[in-house]
Amino acid sequence: MYFKNYAYFLMIAQEGSISKAAEKLYLTQPSLSKYLKRLEENLGVELFSRESYPLTLTEAGTIYQRYLEDIRAKEAQLQQDFAEFREGLFGHVTLALTEWRSSVMLPALFPYFKEKYPHITLSIREGSHQQMLHWLEHGQADLALMHYPNDYQNLELDFLSQENVIMVVNQNDPLLQKMAHPPRPGEIQHLSTEEFLLFRDAPFILNIEGQNIRQIVLNFFSSLNITPNVVLEVKGDQTKQNLVQAGIGNSFAAFATFGVNTYREDLCYFSLGDPPLHWNLAVAYHKKHPPTLQAQKLILVIRELVLQGGTPPRE
Repeated sequence: MYFKNYAYFLMIAQEGSISKAAEKLYLTQPSLSKYLKRLEENLGVELFSRESYPLTLTEAGTIYQRYLEDIRAKEAQLQQDFAEFREGLFGHVTLALTEWRSSVMLPALFPYFKEKYPHITLSIREGSHQQMLHWLEHGQADLALMHYPNDYQNLELDFLSQENVIMVVNQNDPLLQKMAHPPRPGEIQHLSTEEFLLFRDAPFILNIEGQNIRQIVLNFFSSLNITPNVVLEVKGDQTKQNLVQAGIGNSFAAFATFGVNTYREDLCYFSLGDPPLHWNLAVAYHKKHPPTLQAQKLILVIRELVLQGGTPPRE
């Protein structure tokens, strides 16, 4: 067996001396010399040049060393794989989230999770909150990223962060000129309730029925005894911002905890209310389907990225 006790050969190569290698290996020099002689006879090549001191590898010895180091690396990886297997770090986990959340979150989450847990397969399901609830209830998703408060029953919610809901206004809207401080396009500024009342009769583009951001916005209007002038209802944030840019009306968007927030330099953004209008982002799972170990690892990675603002920490 050419690879038996290969650590002996690698130690001789490292030390450049049989006697020093024997000392490190707690062997006698004669026994290590016999090992090397027998190894070279079995391989049919000389592995060390005896003409110099310290010992140097022959060309054949260099080839053999390269192969052994490759074997050692593979053995180390095998032991790591077995350790992860024993800890349950093999398997599969499915995360459900909205299409918008997926677009801003996955570019950071997916590669970082795969780097940390290469043997856990991560699958993604994109859909509405109602679809996510169905998937959780029927075991078709392990976890979901959802907002609360909500009316969903039988869910456990693990708080991640607070996300503000902001108003989007065309920078050329004449109502902006009535504000005490001129807005800065592309930045998020706070709008006092008094300033927001300037827009009470303005046209608004809201999310469609069933989307949480719509209900949050309607509750805010209701708290001020305002019935919004809704001119259009759409689904996507990009669509809403394009319509605002076209001068159709004002709208609302969510500021993601982390990810690529596609805020534009030709629009103005305002947080509203005191405390600011917001929702709470949480990892959700169904009470009858507690998170597996694989799902728990995914929760830890998501939480780590939230704390880092979406940037994977460097080693």
